[in-house]
Amino acid sequence: YIIVAKRADDFGQVVYKALIDEGDVTFKVEAYKEMYKFYYAVNGGAYTYAGSAATRFLSCELAGKCFTGTLMGIYAQCDEETDALAEVFEFSVGE
Repeated sequence: YIIVAKRADDFGQVVYKALIDEGDVTFKVEAYKEMYKFYYAVNGGAYTYAGSAATRFLSCELAGKCFTGTLMGIYAQCDEETDALAEVFEFSVGE
């Protein structure tokens, strides 16, 4: 699955969820002053829009604590043992 979720303290909301049967997945995040937009592509195909998050969602006012910056990364999670494999081949940030 690919899941886009918003989280802040005890608040969580799934914005988008898609099942990916198999293949190479590429992620893209577009950062704007007011929001982030999330996309993914499977096996080199066209990008699919997977949701957005307002940048104000991460502010001190809404998060309840002082926010010092955005942290982005890729991780895999599984609640049970499987033969599934997640490999990250490249991670880059650019304009």
